[in-house]
Amino acid sequence: MQCPICGYLLDHLDTECPRCKVLRERGIDPATAKTDIQLPADGQVNNNNISADKSSLSASFRLANARPAKSATPIIWYIVEAVCLILIFVGYLAIKNMDNTAKGNTTIQTDPNQVNSELTAQQTQFNADIHLHKVDIGMTTDQCRQAWGIPDKIKRTVNAYGDYEDWSYGDESELSFDNGILISIQE
Repeated sequence: MQCPICGYLLDHLDTECPRCKVLRERGIDPATAKTDIQLPADGQVNNNNISADKSSLSASFRLANARPAKSATPIIWYIVEAVCLILIFVGYLAIKNMDNTAKGNTTIQTDPNQVNSELTAQQTQFNADIHLHKVDIGMTTDQCRQAWGIPDKIKRTVNAYGDYEDWSYGDESELSFDNGILISIQE
């Protein structure tokens, strides 16, 4: 797109013609700056064919016939766009990680032998508790059902953070589960 006043080729992001702006700042009318200069037939300006004040003429000539500089603006926009896309992707990964954490899908790097020995010890304790008809924090719903039997009432809540269940046994005892794991015992 060209400036309607001076014919300068505008960048797509220009809101004002830079040539007209410079001419106005120097006290030159942009509408007449282009016609103030008469180029010789061969298009070459030299000392022989300049009859006006050389300093003002050369400045006006340079401003009137300057080619537009390649703008860095599109490159900056590409960089800004790339940074925004990266931030959106990082945000997506963070939200996805929070969802997985809320659902209990976290991956923890630990020593497999240590984990197996801890699970075996905990499982042994849970098996002993089941035979004594006792429940313990960390038991699964199946283990609690084996220890105390089928509950009289089950209240289930499902939300963005997981599944919650409250099991009632009679009027006094209640078990609360978070994603199938016992988290609270009321007796």
